[in-house]
Amino acid sequence: MQTYQYNGVIDCIRHTYKTEHLRGFFRGVVAPMASVTLVRTISFSIYVRSKNEYGAWIKKNFGVDVLSRTSDKARFPNMYSCACFAAAGATAGSFITILACPFELTKLSAQVSVLLAQSKETTFATSAVLWLRATRTRAP
Repeated sequence: MQTYQYNGVIDCIRHTYKTEHLRGFFRGVVAPMASVTLVRTISFSIYVRSKNEYGAWIKKNFGVDVLSRTSDKARFPNMYSCACFAAAGATAGSFITILACPFELTKLSAQVSVLLAQSKETTFATSAVLWLRATRTRAP
């Protein structure tokens, strides 16, 4: 990642438009946007499927229809609905972590290697500091 010294936001916008035109505002957006869209779509699909499966299991074993209960706005969540939705969220989170973790690790490794290549000293301390900076600057 490169940083430039600007006199403010307007100066940054003017410089970007002058040097790179409209394309400069969107450079590097497609890949993260596509990966986030894919991960969120898969995560939501797993959540919905898990919620239906856990809801059917709860209905079969305990006689409580969790899914129809939550559709009624006059009713409050109970122990079964909370357990169903928590389990569905945990299932989706577990699967999506297994899917996304290798990509995140690869991305961070690439960022750290670029930062290390720019650095003159490659001691363990500098590597750790650069890695921490790279992990803090990325958005969740």
